[in-house]
Formats: sequence, structure tokens, C-alpha cells
Amino acid sequence: MKAYDTSWKTVFKWMFFLFNIITATVFVSSRSEVHSQVQVSPPAGSVLPDKKGNAEQYVSIDFNNVDLPVFIKFISELTGKNFIMDERVKGKVTIFSPGKISVKEAYAVFESVLEVHGFSTVQAGEIIKIVPFPDVRTKSIETKLKEDTGASDDRVVTQIIPLRYADPEEIKRLLAPLISKNSVILAYPSTNTLIVTDVHSNIRRLLQIINAVDITGIGHEISVIPLKYSYAEKLVKVIESVFKAPAGPQKPTMERDTKLVADERTNSIVILAGQNDSLKIKRLIELLDKEVPKGKEKIHIYYLENGSAEEMAKVLQDLPEKEEKPDPTKPLLQRKAPVISDKVIITPDKATNSLIIRGDSDDYNALVEIIQKLDIPRSMVYIECLIMEVNVEKDFELGTEWSVFGGSLDDDGAFRGGGGGFGGGGFSKIPSIDPETGVPTTSFPAGFSLGIFETIKIGNIYFPNIAALINAYKKDKDVHILSTPQVLTTDNQEAKITIGKNIPYQTKEGT
Repeated sequence: MKAYDTSWKTVFKWMFFLFNIITATVFVSSRSEVHSQVQVSPPAGSVLPDKKGNAEQYVSIDFNNVDLPVFIKFISELTGKNFIMDERVKGKVTIFSPGKISVKEAYAVFESVLEVHGFSTVQAGEIIKIVPFPDVRTKSIETKLKEDTGASDDRVVTQIIPLRYADPEEIKRLLAPLISKNSVILAYPSTNTLIVTDVHSNIRRLLQIINAVDITGIGHEISVIPLKYSYAEKLVKVIESVFKAPAGPQKPTMERDTKLVADERTNSIVILAGQNDSLKIKRLIELLDKEVPKGKEKIHIYYLENGSAEEMAKVLQDLPEKEEKPDPTKPLLQRKAPVISDKVIITPDKATNSLIIRGDSDDYNALVEIIQKLDIPRSMVYIECLIMEVNVEKDFELGTEWSVFGGSLDDDGAFRGGGGGFGGGGFSKIPSIDPETGVPTTSFPAGFSLGIFETIKIGNIYFPNIAALINAYKKDKDVHILSTPQVLTTDNQEAKITIGKNIPYQTKEGT
């Protein structure tokens, strides 16, 4: 029995010895396999100074089909960073790096490896989370407000890109094919801005493209907006003041090369701007171009009672003056202000003898006061003449006296002769005329009075007007009535009478 026990103990010892040998062999084989897969210079290996004189560590990395978690652990030990991996972090890693690289460059390689496998890092204090790329956009990732000119890497960031001229929607459509399926690009027209979430290296590439296409004149369109109620010139000034660039570094609300032109002939506004600015301007015009409330119309009609509309319009159109720039050194009451705005338009209507006035209520009220003082009744002057041919041998049987030369005006409104020369009131012939001097050789017969303001008196007969005188002598063969011109004019208004007759005469005779 003792021999059997001794044999069993001996067998057990040999089995334990063989097990240790096999375990050691497997362990050595496993270590050799891992060593063949990962050849890394120890952290305390070659150390070189950087440009600033600080010691910087360089390593060489070669990975052949190792698990992604193994690679993450290696980077953690190399950089001293703490990582938390999502359970979905899986994959194989193969890296060929014949030369040595710095630890900083090794971390950039690490981010590129994660990006290739669809993962990215998210900083959370002292911990770095490794999550699938689609989940990164909802995490607290870095947001860049300015273009980063430093070295690029493959970490996911959000870049804010303000545009100067281009429309953000158009740029978004342009860049959409250039980003990965997991990246995000948003357009915000209100501030003319793009928001891009992508790896840093790809964002730098997108920025180069944007800088090349975001130039003046891109995407501009011409629009013509006819106005119904507003004045084009005034509305353009309002729009420009609304979209005027604010003071300071804040971005203007409209592009610099946006143009607004008022076409007064058609009362329209011509817009040259990008699609975004055009839309904002059109919306503002739609809000402002409204009908004026009743009682505040800017077109007025004034009917004249005495004056001429055309002449009144000429006088009133000389009143408006362009407003001069106020002198800040003078008191407010001493500054010169225009009587009427130069924007007032006055149009006469001859058919109704009225004035059409387009202007503000204040200007119209000022014009009404002036018109009422000018539109008053004026004295009229009526002149009636008689031109007749009388035979010099004719004796006036009525005992006439022509009293034009040397006569005077008496109280009854008639010219009286300055003394008779033909026998104390006797009837005589009409005096003859000196052909050389054109002066009567004798005075006019006594007893004749030519009524200018009242009646016409010949002898003892009074004629109420020239028509009666003409009727009295129309059958007398020695008296030939040539013309009876008349003119009616306003006092102090120039007028003239044109008397003539077209007499045909022969200029050529043929046989």
C-alpha cells in the first residue's frame, strides 16, 4: 500500500512539473507574438529637444491588425490621457510607421484612426469619451468662431463661418457633396452664416473653397418693385437708413454692393442685391407701401376763382427752395428754413382753372394761404376804337367838332375842344392835313366831342357807343368805316390789337 501511494505522489509531481513548463512556454510564445505585433520604443527611449528647448519624446509605431481597444490603451499609456470607450468601439488597426514621430503627432494619428472607423473623441473635463461619430454632434464638442490657421487634425469640431457676399443656402448646396455622411452643415440666412460640424481637417478644406467663391457680385439679381402709394425716392432713403451698417465691428445687415435706385418716371424701386437681401428689402417695401389714411392724402386740388391756373402755377413753382444745411453755430430760430419743400409738385389744369398740388399737408396749407392772397378780383380795361375814312370835302350836317389835338378831359368824361377856329360854333369841313408834317392845318370844328369814358357827342347828338355812331353814318357815301377794333384786358396786363387784311396780288403772268 505504501508503494502504491509513493508511486502516485511521484506521478503527481511529474505532472505538476510538466504543467509549469507548458504554461511558461505558452506565456513566452504569447509575449513573443505581442512583441512581434507591437514594436514601440519605450517611453523613456529617445528624447530630443523641441524648438523651444523643451524635451520632446519621439516614438515609432507599427501595428498589424490589432484590436482597436488595444491601440486605445497604448495611446493612453503613451500620452497619459484617460479614455472612456463606448461599447460599440470595435475594429482592427493596422499602422505602418517606419520613422519616429512625436507624441503629439501620435495622438493626431490616433484621432485619424478613430475617424476612419467612424468614431471620435469628446473632451469632458479630465476624461475623453470615445463615441460613434453620429453621437458626437449632440455632445459638448469644441466650437470655433474664427478660422483656425494652425495644424489640422481629425477631431470633430463645430465651425461658425460668416459669409460676406454669397447666399448661405447656395453655399450649403455647393458643399453638401464634399462632407461625409455623418457631418452636418446648416445655413442661417438671418446672419448670413454657415454652421459646419465635421473633422477639423475637412473644415479647413471647406474654408478654402468658401473663400474662393464668397466674392462680391455672386448670386446678385435685379428686381423692379413698382410702388402703389409711396414715393420711390423717399422710400429708398428709408430702406437705406434701416439697413445702414451699424457702428462698430458688427456685421452690416446688407451687403456692401447692394444697390437701390428710385425710378421717378415709373415710381418704382430697382434692386440689385443677393437673393437674401432682395427678400428682406421686398418684405420691407411690402410693409411700407400702404395707402395713406383718409384725411392725410398728399394730392390736393385747388379751384381758382379769379386768377389763371397756368400763371398761378408759374408763380408758385418759384417758391420752393432746397433746404440748406443748418449752421450749428446759429440759434435754432435764426436758421433759414425753406418756405416750401422742393419736393412739392404743382400742375395747372386749364380746363377747370384749377391747381393740382402734390405734397405734404404742411406745404399745402402754406400754399393755400399764398393762393388766397393772389386769387383776388382785378380791374378790367375795355378799349373800343373806330377807324373810318371820311371825304375831306364832306360837311357834317350835325355841326361836329373833332377835339383830339389840344383837347382836355372834362368832368363828364369827354374830350372838349381847345377853341374853335371856324366861326364860333359854325359848321365847317374837317381840317386838312399837312402832307409833310402830318399836322392839321386848322383846328377841329367847334361843337364836337368824342366820348371815351361815356358817350360820343357829335353836334348836339349823343351816341351811346361807337356802334350807334357807325349805324348813323353807314349809309353816308362820304363816310367809309374801315375797322372797329376792340380789346379787353386785365389791369396792368399788356394787350395789343392787330388790324390787317390779306390782299392777293399777281406776281407772275403767263401766256
